[in-house]
Amino acid sequence: QVPQFSQNMFNKLANNPAIAGHSEFINASVLHRSQWVGFDGAPTTFNFSVDAPIEVLHGGIGLNIFKDNIQFYDNLSLQLSYAYQTDLGEGQLGIGASAGMFQAGLDGTQFDPAEPGDPAIPTGEVSGIAMDFGCGLYYNTQDVYIGLSSLSITEPVIDYSDGQSTYNMARHYFLLAGYYHEINPLVSLNPSIYLKSDG
Repeated sequence: QVPQFSQNMFNKLANNPAIAGHSEFINASVLHRSQWVGFDGAPTTFNFSVDAPIEVLHGGIGLNIFKDNIQFYDNLSLQLSYAYQTDLGEGQLGIGASAGMFQAGLDGTQFDPAEPGDPAIPTGEVSGIAMDFGCGLYYNTQDVYIGLSSLSITEPVIDYSDGQSTYNMARHYFLLAGYYHEINPLVSLNPSIYLKSDG
């Protein structure tokens, strides 16, 4: 249910609302990922995210949009984020929350079930929308960052438009961490780790 990205160190807001406003600049990213190119129904994912510090809010706000297509499924998510940023030790701690909507679509005409009449498989194109919430923590210094977050924390259930089928969203957990090590003024190492799970 959570889109798969590469280069997660450059796309932190996608899974952690506490990133919003963590730097003194406006940050924006646009990503497109195509997997299994050449196969019918191969996954394609688009993501746009932007965040900015707002001094009067003692933190920042962010916007994250993703569109994910996999075979018969077509998902769209729109999330608005706010993060409170405060100094902590040698770094900065962000405490954030997000709210938005998740739209799930399914083209049931593409299925070829072994036994027709299964009520869990729609016979036409269906879609549904649900509210979606997330939260996170993000700590960074000049050389180190670590973030913990969770999306779909209320585990919303989307009722498809046919009135019979549903799409159950699972709560997901994320860990993102990295380190900056300068070898010389022209070369640096930036190892990072990204873990996600539905528990």
